[in-house]
Amino acid sequence: EAVASWGGHGSPLIVQEYRAVAIALVPASVEPMPGARELFALLEARGISHAIFSNGWSALQAAKAAAVGYPGRVITSEEVGAWKPEAVAFQRGAVRAGFETQTTLYVGDSPVIDIAGAKGAGMHAAWADLEGQAYPAGVVAPDCVITRLPDVVDLVR
Repeated sequence: EAVASWGGHGSPLIVQEYRAVAIALVPASVEPMPGARELFALLEARGISHAIFSNGWSALQAAKAAAVGYPGRVITSEEVGAWKPEAVAFQRGAVRAGFETQTTLYVGDSPVIDIAGAKGAGMHAAWADLEGQAYPAGVVAPDCVITRLPDVVDLVR
């Protein structure tokens, strides 16, 4: 669809080739965010249930999670049939992960797509402000803010 919108002629073969190249590039181009591996280890050690929910397509997100050493479940909008920030996307993602929406803490770095979306679905939301940004005015506020990924474990009871 993107190729066609730019005036080109797309085909299923081009899509397959693009996806294959994108996945092949993952090991050399994807790095974990600072503190991610520490967070993964803490979540596992403390028995805290967790999952990744992403708008990306399933195969790419699984490859990216593997590249950064993520040990948990990866759920995508493609899989649930709805896209963030739609509330239904978060609700379906929670069901797939085996979480109750009302007791789920969603951690995200996008105020609009992650925080407002999760809050709209009835979840608790933590904004991962890892770059010292100002939270945008007029966007639903998060329940809390973290500046280091490992701080997530301190929020979970």
